[in-house]
Amino acid sequence: MLPVEWRAWVPESVEHPVAVMVFHSAGRGEREFRHPRWRRLAIELQLALVVVQLEADDGSAAPYHVPEQAAPTLLAVLNAAAVDTGVPEIEHLPIVWWGHSAGGMAGSTMLAQIPERTAGFVGFHGSVLPEVLGRKEGHETHIDALLSREFMDVPCLIQVGSNDANHIQKTSTQLHQRGRSRNAKWALSIDPESGHWDANAARKLAIPFVRGVVATRIGTDGLVPVDEGTGWLGQLNHHRDKDDEGKWVLVVDSATTKPTGGSKRDARRASWLIDEAFAAAWLAHHTP
Repeated sequence: MLPVEWRAWVPESVEHPVAVMVFHSAGRGEREFRHPRWRRLAIELQLALVVVQLEADDGSAAPYHVPEQAAPTLLAVLNAAAVDTGVPEIEHLPIVWWGHSAGGMAGSTMLAQIPERTAGFVGFHGSVLPEVLGRKEGHETHIDALLSREFMDVPCLIQVGSNDANHIQKTSTQLHQRGRSRNAKWALSIDPESGHWDANAARKLAIPFVRGVVATRIGTDGLVPVDEGTGWLGQLNHHRDKDDEGKWVLVVDSATTKPTGGSKRDARRASWLIDEAFAAAWLAHHTP
């Protein structure tokens, strides 16, 4: 078990939540947990909200290098939250994750270990460590779990700011490419006019993604397997350039969407979008 602090919130109007949305406290996580847009969505979708602050043995906020301890710690938090809130379902509910920066990295470590509990994943401006994609020593467990068939079947939204940190621009797009080449059910979004901490544009897209996750993945008897044929494909053409200050930025050239089908080669270059409503939001997000 890792050192952990947590808080839970269940709307008064929600007697029996259908899922628990977990925010990692790193970066904007605490603020997003308290943000009124997520609170309203929790009421709309019948969700419990939990925010966790996990620490590794060295005191860092993101235990991405100790996945064998991270997942059991998260499950223990949900067990405690079920008791504390008086909502016993929380102990077993499907998880929808939201993590910013190191919180996205930590989340990918934890949830790759428990894909059977994971309904969906939002990685906001940080979804994987730079070292992971290079398979540096000590990260083999993480990358193998992240690219396991079980986790690649978890719908994920990988969000990167157009003006985000250089290494996050590269690793987020590379992670998406590697996953989609293996038919991962993942989507990439580039948030316009957004640096590492800018969440307004990203939140507007994450909300319809979470709606789609709850609508398509939450069943009366637990998680519903992903039906690839019900999704849409989003082709996002983009390039990297330097701005007037010499900083790297991601530039969207064009975006298109269509129902799944057609060439598998083309499909695996595109984002997988969980439903038609999210596809419309994704397209609007990338259209000036």
